[in-house]
Amino acid sequence: MNTSPQTIPNYLGIKTPPTSADAEAATIGATLVDPRAYAKIAKQLGATDFWGENHRHMWRGIEAVMASEQNLDALTLIHQLDRSGHLEAAGGTKGINRLSNSMPSAANVQSYVDIVLEKSRLRTLISGMERLVSGCYADEITSGEVIGKASELVRGVTRTGGKLSSDPKDVARRILQYQEDVLSGRTTAEYTCGIPIIDRLTRWRVGQYHVIGAYSGHGKTTVCGAIASGLAYHHDAVVSWWNCEINQVFQAIRLLTPLFSKDAAGIDVLKEHWAMHPDRVPTKAQARFQNRMVEAVGWLAGSGVRIEPPGAICIRDVELTAESLRMDYPDRPLVVVVDYLQHMTLESGRRSTQGERVAECSRRLSHIAKSLDCIVIAASQFTETDYAANPPLAMPKVAQTRDSKDVRNDADAFFAYHRPWHGASSNQSIAVMEAGKDRWGLNGHVVMNADGGSNTFTSYDGPLPQTIQGLNSPRLNGGRL
Repeated sequence: MNTSPQTIPNYLGIKTPPTSADAEAATIGATLVDPRAYAKIAKQLGATDFWGENHRHMWRGIEAVMASEQNLDALTLIHQLDRSGHLEAAGGTKGINRLSNSMPSAANVQSYVDIVLEKSRLRTLISGMERLVSGCYADEITSGEVIGKASELVRGVTRTGGKLSSDPKDVARRILQYQEDVLSGRTTAEYTCGIPIIDRLTRWRVGQYHVIGAYSGHGKTTVCGAIASGLAYHHDAVVSWWNCEINQVFQAIRLLTPLFSKDAAGIDVLKEHWAMHPDRVPTKAQARFQNRMVEAVGWLAGSGVRIEPPGAICIRDVELTAESLRMDYPDRPLVVVVDYLQHMTLESGRRSTQGERVAECSRRLSHIAKSLDCIVIAASQFTETDYAANPPLAMPKVAQTRDSKDVRNDADAFFAYHRPWHGASSNQSIAVMEAGKDRWGLNGHVVMNADGGSNTFTSYDGPLPQTIQGLNSPRLNGGRL
């Protein structure tokens, strides 16, 4: 008689790994009742995710039946397992018929799959961590290696709830499933940040790494904040914000003000400098300001925006946090923002030059975007050689990216942002953003009115000032990007 591991009496005090025999049986039974569920389940589960040996044999048999393009039911599964010699190990004819006949509906199959996946992930983490702990006790591994291997373990668990097949037939099914999900609204191919003038220039897509370069003090943080907060507000995105030098409260205010700065009539009621200095709010605007402030803070409290304390930004911390958030929120857009790239550090003990450090951090940010299907935005500081020689009008070049090395090659899109002052105060200016090297072909530039007091951007409809140099071509700064 076959005895699955979860039914063995625990005489010796050995801890049984997390498992749910009922959820495993229900997943297989639901698939036999409604084979249409297989395509969805197979994207998430593999045979190794089942703890019971009998269930692993059953699932491998189901995979073989579906691969042979037969109609799946209890009879074809029994026939397949008999041919492969695993029928008795799978529980025999009676066991398979019992699963099929006891499942009246496949309506709740996703709930069963979620339970199986959760137990599988826990078992993977337990076994992996036990190996690391054993290595630590035996003094066979360094702390740096432990951190690296733990990160790989978490990354693997995050990405796989069962290994996706590379078989062309399975890939073809996933292509059609993706298209169906997009057409039905279950998933989105691209996102907008809610600022029309910026959304004219590009869309934000998961799996892409974006770099926004600007001179010091010209508004990298403002642009990144407006984009990230817009994605969180309009698409319920989870945002992981890393900053090197801005107080958490002030950074939160910068994220809120683009969203809640105007009322229905277009009147400014929540400005950045008002929120930081509420004692300076004019008497006639205090009531509107306070109401808007309560609304903004209420949204932030329930949002997915997570702002890390200021300080040095270690790339390993960014990786681990992103992996954890992807695991916690698998179905929500994830946005990682690093402000800014040149202040990122490697793990302790790593020796490298400034350029090598920035280049490696950039490559790893790109990998985060690809491996976790998230949007990564990094601010990058331009050197100020040209700016100092011709202040403040010269448009920057990508080549001015400080310690850039291969940053331009890593990024899916590179934005050069410039805000030469021209208004009544240093808060008001024309802002120019140019985009280059977007693999989707969205290249060009936009000109905006930027108000640093309310942290907002609006369309600029006037003629381009002659003093703004470099926008002499519809393509990227006269071809310099």
